[in-house]
Amino acid sequence: MRFAALKQRRLKAVCSVVGMAMLILAYVESLRPTSIDTTNDMDSPIDNYHRAPSAGRRRVPEPSVGYVLPATYTTEDVRTLFSSINRDQLVANEETFALVPIKFVLLIMVHDRAEYLVNLIDSLSSLRRVEEALVVFSHDVYNEHIFRLVHNISFARVMQIAFPFSIQLFPDSFPGPSSSDCPRDASQTEARQMNCSNWASPDQYGHYRESKFTAIKHHWWWKLSHMMDKSSVVSEGAEVVVLEEDHYLAPDALQLLASMRHRQPDLCPQCSLLQLGHFQRPSLDSSNPRAVRIESWKCNMAFVLRRSTWNDIKSCAKEFCTYDDYNWDWSLVHVSKNCIPGGELTVLIPTVSRVLHTGVCGFHAKSRKCDPKQGISEFMERLGDVPLTPPGDIQLVGATAPRLRMTGGRNGGWSDPRDHTLCMSFVSAA
Repeated sequence: MRFAALKQRRLKAVCSVVGMAMLILAYVESLRPTSIDTTNDMDSPIDNYHRAPSAGRRRVPEPSVGYVLPATYTTEDVRTLFSSINRDQLVANEETFALVPIKFVLLIMVHDRAEYLVNLIDSLSSLRRVEEALVVFSHDVYNEHIFRLVHNISFARVMQIAFPFSIQLFPDSFPGPSSSDCPRDASQTEARQMNCSNWASPDQYGHYRESKFTAIKHHWWWKLSHMMDKSSVVSEGAEVVVLEEDHYLAPDALQLLASMRHRQPDLCPQCSLLQLGHFQRPSLDSSNPRAVRIESWKCNMAFVLRRSTWNDIKSCAKEFCTYDDYNWDWSLVHVSKNCIPGGELTVLIPTVSRVLHTGVCGFHAKSRKCDPKQGISEFMERLGDVPLTPPGDIQLVGATAPRLRMTGGRNGGWSDPRDHTLCMSFVSAA
């Protein structure tokens, strides 16, 4: 009996490894060009799944039909749609802004909170220099309302990408939740007795993975890899602004970004990142809206990078993908402190935040007492007395970057070898 149980556990482990390998191979295979059927240029988005990515980005006829599924759809329909979106690299409103070079790429991570996304889109419509931007929405859920919100944008060029390993696409198997996975709070002894698939890999606190948490780190890492390494729209010098659906931008955010980049070589030649926001109250230091300071990177609010910095981060993929913390930002802090070539990531950041975090009832929030509209109103009221930043007119304060100090240890939740392997596959397939 003991031999039979051991044999069964070994067989289950082998099947798990084989299944993971097949998942990654399928992802890599999806990146390869396929034959193009040019007999019908009006194929539906689902039919476009088999269309190969072009050498450059494709222009969308205006008006575009958008990416919307029928009222009744299956998981396989969503999977096919997501694949089509990622292959096509469609840029809406391209004809309108064709003569204006893309200087800014606003890369927005979207889940399913439409009420916050409406506010973000409203703020983007008021951005100065938004005509120089490509707004990219990275989805991990198909939600018709959200897709229609994005489709209706006309004030800038718009592109959509879709995370191909989301929980919506894998509702009952890895990387989503699986009945064969160990319960989060099972002890390792209990998990071994259950013979659940990941009993051998609890995190540092003795807990097992929860897909609703691991999915966020996977999505964040994938979207950067996809845009930086697999998309044709991000030029070498483009400013990639990393945003989330519950951010709200001040009207002069891009103008300030251009000024910071213009002065960065003189003010902070060691700065590999720029940043538009922080979590301090907007009223702090509002008497000097043109002031910027230098810090070690430790805030996930609207930071800005170029391809060269992404390549430095990507070179530390193993550190990022195996660090036992389900938070992408704390994982990146770890990478910054321990791996980045040339030392920690250093950032130039304004003393007056140009980004508001409206998601006060967000993923980690405990309180349900929140009013995004009120927060936005207060944010804009404070900025109303701040003159918009003239180009190049910024001042450096506090020129010494403080050393980065880790506050506490790792948060855990990221110890499963399957997560490590999937995470690494996003950059190894680049």
